[in-house]
Amino acid sequence: MRLAIIGLQHFHIVGIARAAAARPDFEIVGVAERDATLREQIAAEFKIPAYADYRDLLAAGRIDAAGLAPINSEKGALIVACLEAGVHVLVDKPAVTTLEDLARVEEALGRRRAHLYCALTLRFAPNYVAAQRLVARGEIGRVVSSYAQRPHKLGIVRRPAWMFQRATYGGPTLDLGIHDIDMLRWIHGCEPAATWARESNARFTEHADFADHFEVMLQMTDGSTGFVKGSWLTPDAAPWHGDTRLFVEGSLGYLEVRDHPEPALIANTTGEPRTVSDFERSEEIEPAAHQRGMLQDFLAMTRGQTDTVLRQADVIESHRWALLARQSADTGGLVRRR
Repeated sequence: MRLAIIGLQHFHIVGIARAAAARPDFEIVGVAERDATLREQIAAEFKIPAYADYRDLLAAGRIDAAGLAPINSEKGALIVACLEAGVHVLVDKPAVTTLEDLARVEEALGRRRAHLYCALTLRFAPNYVAAQRLVARGEIGRVVSSYAQRPHKLGIVRRPAWMFQRATYGGPTLDLGIHDIDMLRWIHGCEPAATWARESNARFTEHADFADHFEVMLQMTDGSTGFVKGSWLTPDAAPWHGDTRLFVEGSLGYLEVRDHPEPALIANTTGEPRTVSDFERSEEIEPAAHQRGMLQDFLAMTRGQTDTVLRQADVIESHRWALLARQSADTGGLVRRR
């Protein structure tokens, strides 16, 4: 697959490009970015043509897919342009920043055969994969509730100015919360029916248009509930970037995924907690190493396979509920999907 990079406004896309370049089934063939310094750095690293305007790259017609990481608010229009050109899209999260852009993307997907994929990486993290498998096979019974937290360091001096404007950034519910909203849809095995949310600024008050934390409540269609909270409030001196966790309570037990102080999954259904290693050693769950990786999953989608870990519908619905949650934060009321 001939993969081009369009937009270098977040370092995630560089990691994706490097991982793709290390595979025999990808070739990095071009980069487009307005910032000349960023553009030339990546062009030199991968020894590829560089373009200031992505339209020139698309017009060259040498690409099968594009990895996108422009300013967040520009992603929707860029996704549509790529799809209209017949180019598959792998976009860094969030894929869009408005419900209007989401609708335009859906319309473009309906007209074209190109596919949309998003770097919702929790679906490929070993402990989260194990958690989903344990829940799906009924290890903790029926899911009753879940709680996910995603605190992060901001590192304010290295953040671009556009991140502190709601219109260009989109807000923390979209940027951080999209991961866990997608994970809760996967773990619960059903869609949300309604959401209530809040965004606010507690620390970085010098940026009046910036929210540094959020909380989201999801009412699921099966009667279970999910709660997601995230922030940019982790102190810069903390030993990790973010103490992310997931707790799922079921009718027969519970499980917890945590990244710190050490990565672990703990499932307790018998009164004696067991880790993911215990389950793997006993062959009760398939080792996470057998899970398809994100780039392999993206390739599978573009080839028309329907057994992908992340489906195109997941990209759309997870963003829809993140956007509806942000709408709730703006209005202060419960929001249901129309």
